[in-house]
Amino acid sequence: MAKTIVLLLVVEMFLSCSFNTKRKRENIEERDSFSYNWAMDKTFFKGIRLYPLEDTITSILESQKKGVYLELERGDTLVLITNIDRLFNNSISSFKDKLEIRQFYKSYDIDFDDDLPISCYITNRCDSFIYQLGIKKNYLLEYGNIKSNLLVSDSFKIGIDIKTMFSRYGIPIPQKIKRYKYIAIISTEVIGEAWYTKYNIQIKNNTPSFSLILIQLSNGTIKKINFTNIGTDSIIET
Repeated sequence: MAKTIVLLLVVEMFLSCSFNTKRKRENIEERDSFSYNWAMDKTFFKGIRLYPLEDTITSILESQKKGVYLELERGDTLVLITNIDRLFNNSISSFKDKLEIRQFYKSYDIDFDDDLPISCYITNRCDSFIYQLGIKKNYLLEYGNIKSNLLVSDSFKIGIDIKTMFSRYGIPIPQKIKRYKYIAIISTEVIGEAWYTKYNIQIKNNTPSFSLILIQLSNGTIKKINFTNIGTDSIIET
């Protein structure tokens, strides 16, 4: 039941995005796309590239330094491709055992399921999470939905201004960042093709248990956070 709730929330979030917004400046900005590895066929996500502005070796070096390889705009959504470790390895991404989970989620309803796949379902009136036991016998976050002030990190939680978050993580800030309603942060781990892959550079991937972080904004402030491995089908153009 908890897993169903989380998946419905993710789908609901993307179906509500108005991706067909017309932009007068589309014809003067560079259009770009990338493909991702969890699709059965080669599938591209298209939009307007905001960062980096140039396709050069210098851009590659800058992206490696920042850990941000692409910022792409589509309507009211900003998409980031990144390997910033602190985003994917945070205070809720993994726990070593059941005791750690109980200590962290003290005020939550916790249901451990020891049938395969061994899982843990955590809920309260605002949040819901699904963890699965990994090969190292620790619990890894598979899906999460946060509306409360639960601390993901000091720089990443509900109520923080998105410009403040970007600044603390060293993410380039688009000029009109407050116009976006959604931020989709995708791990480099799952990217198939993008502008930088033709250079055959070595990228240190974080191999997270989740590959996608979805942030819903209200007037530039973080209102809702989802962690997931699915939910992008409705924003893909084939």
